[in-house]
Amino acid sequence: MYPDIVGVSFEYKDYQKELNKFIGKFSSLPIKIYAFEMKKHLSVSSFREYYFQAVSNSSWANEGYLVALDIDESDEELMDLIKRLSYSFGIGVISLNSQNVDESVILARAEFRENLDYSVMNELSMKNPDFKKFLESVEEFNIEKEYRSKSEFDEVLDNDKLDNYLINKKIMNN
Repeated sequence: MYPDIVGVSFEYKDYQKELNKFIGKFSSLPIKIYAFEMKKHLSVSSFREYYFQAVSNSSWANEGYLVALDIDESDEELMDLIKRLSYSFGIGVISLNSQNVDESVILARAEFRENLDYSVMNELSMKNPDFKKFLESVEEFNIEKEYRSKSEFDEVLDNDKLDNYLINKKIMNN
């Protein structure tokens, strides 16, 4: 039921305060919420199971992704499967490059869902205190007090810090 990682993008955080007030009053939700299902390896034999786990765990979010460190992009059967299921169910697939995150590849883009599924989000927040805190932090985000987000959200790691994290968590070898 739970995605491995959730993320948020404050779409207009770099806009002027007056424009943000205008957007808040007259536009749609000024954020995107993402759900990520993380795996070490994707193959034809494991893909369907992992993909539908991602479908199940991210149906409430604006965009959902299945992310893996090891995807054989030369496997035509796997790439065809990724393309077909992503087209049918809207969950994207990312090949994560642990050596250089900036070189990660989106193999299939997620379909953007305009509306969040609040009933599932409510269930998640009742069962998962971390998700509840995440929602509280997103709701309380204030562009004028951006320092708060540095303490309430996980840091976006640069390549060196990410390498150390992956090694420490035994996701990647030295």
